Amino acid sequence: MVNCFINSAVTPKGKLNSRDFYAMDMFPTILASLGAQIEGDRLGIGTNLFSNKLTLAEELGDKYFTKEVSKRSEFYDQTILEIGK
Repeated sequence: MVNCFINSAVTPKGKLNSRDFYAMDMFPTILASLGAQIEGDRLGIGTNLFSNKLTLAEELGDKYFTKEVSKRSEFYDQTILEIGK
């Protein structure tokens, strides 16, 4: 996958070309590239890739992260998907 930020409002604080990340990391990264100030460099579970903060992929590892986000949630099923109502 190739991602290119042209004329970004920020410069990377570390190496961008060798980071492990997920799609949710693109949300804070795009906002930061447009000049938004993100407190803590995280929005939701996404990490601003221009920062030097570790992404969840880098912090937890792919196997553990995938296992955790694959778990069922009764709250999500009932409240968001409205299953079982």
